[in-house]
Amino acid sequence: MLEIVRKPYRIFKIKEIWFAEQPFLEMDPSGYDGIAFKACKKKVRVKGFIGGGDGQATIVIDLTKDLDEIWKGMDKSSCRYAINRAIRDGVKVKINSNYDKFFEIYKTFMIQKMIYPTFLSRLYDPKLEIMERGYGILFTAELEGEVLGGCYFIYNDEHIRWLVGASKRLEVDRKKATLIGNANRLIIWEAIKWAKERGIKEFDLGGYSLEAENNPNDPRYGVNKFKKSFGGKIVKKYFYYKDYSRRLRLLVNLISKVSDVAPVMLGIRG
Repeated sequence: MLEIVRKPYRIFKIKEIWFAEQPFLEMDPSGYDGIAFKACKKKVRVKGFIGGGDGQATIVIDLTKDLDEIWKGMDKSSCRYAINRAIRDGVKVKINSNYDKFFEIYKTFMIQKMIYPTFLSRLYDPKLEIMERGYGILFTAELEGEVLGGCYFIYNDEHIRWLVGASKRLEVDRKKATLIGNANRLIIWEAIKWAKERGIKEFDLGGYSLEAENNPNDPRYGVNKFKKSFGGKIVKKYFYYKDYSRRLRLLVNLISKVSDVAPVMLGIRG
C-alpha cells in the first residue's frame, strides 16, 4: 500500500491509502477529517464508507511478462512507431528533473483543457499537492533543452499508477504536436521499463472512460485511444471514502449545491 496525506485548502487533513485490496477499519482516524481508499481491487461494502458502486475502469499492463512481450503487445503504428520516432528525433526522458517547468506546463494545460472551471478548483488541486509533496516520481521529455511534457506516477513495491500527464501539445503547430505526442508515448515506455526493473508487477494507466469508448466526439475518446495503444487490459478499480469531520461534510454539501464535481475538486472521492 501507499499512504498519502493531503491538506485541502490548508484547513482539512485527509489520508489516502492506495492499492489496498479493500478498505479496512483497523486504523486510528484521529487527526484526520477523512480517509480515502483509492484503486482498490475488490468491490465490497464496509460500514461507514461511501463508494464501491460500479467502480472506475482503467487499463492495466502486466509487468510480470517479459519486456519484449509487453513491447509486442503495443499497437505497432500508433505506439511502437511513435516511440521509435521520438528516439530518432533525439527526445530524451529524464527522471525527477524539470519539476518547475512541468508544473508550469501542467497548470497551463489544465486551464486550456477547461479542467479548472471554478474558483475553488483554482485555489486547490489535489494532484498538484501530491506532486509538490513528492509522493511519486516524475518523467519528463526534453528536446534540445526544451521540456515538451511529462507524466507523474505514484507507486509502491507492486503497483505504479499514472496520476498526472501534461504537455505543450495545445499551444504548438501540428508538426510539433505530433513530435510531442510521440514524446508522450516514449515517457510511458520509459516508465514501464523503470517499473519493471524494480520488480513492480502492475502498471496502471490511471483511468479509462467506458462512456467515451465508442464516441469520437467525446473529448475523452482521444485519451482512451492513447492508453489502449499500450496494450494491457481494461479492469475495474474501486474507491471508498469516509469522513470524520462535520466541517468537511458541510463544505462538500455546500459546493455540491452549485457543482457536482465537489468531491473530485477536494480529491476525496474517485
